[in-house]
Amino acid sequence: MTDTYTFLLPLPPIGKARPRFCGHAYLPKAYRAWRDAATDILRHQWPHPPLEHIDHCEVQLFGGRGMTDADNAAGSVLDALVRAGILTDDRLRVLPSLSVHWQHAATGRIEVLLVVGGNGVSASSGDVPGACDG
Repeated sequence: MTDTYTFLLPLPPIGKARPRFCGHAYLPKAYRAWRDAATDILRHQWPHPPLEHIDHCEVQLFGGRGMTDADNAAGSVLDALVRAGILTDDRLRVLPSLSVHWQHAATGRIEVLLVVGGNGVSASSGDVPGACDG
């Protein structure tokens, strides 16, 4: 059996920031604010234990100028998914397949589709019934 879970972030796409150094490492304020907002939004969409494995993650980005690298755009979304407790981690053993799509749009938003199914798919407390659009 395959389940899909869809998440909506009504935020413009943003690239994952690299840490800055000034005596200590820190992330830029704008990125931290975006990440914190995205995490809060996602937490309200997922009242279940984190998924330990998914088969595929599709990230659809709408809006922005399309100037950030695809891996950085996906990285910011994956960071939010992990911080929100939807995924245990974003390592390859948890998330072996990822696709990123960008489309120009007047209003920025991000849609995430997680595909979970078949072999060895689990959440830390077993199946995840009734989550989002699953």
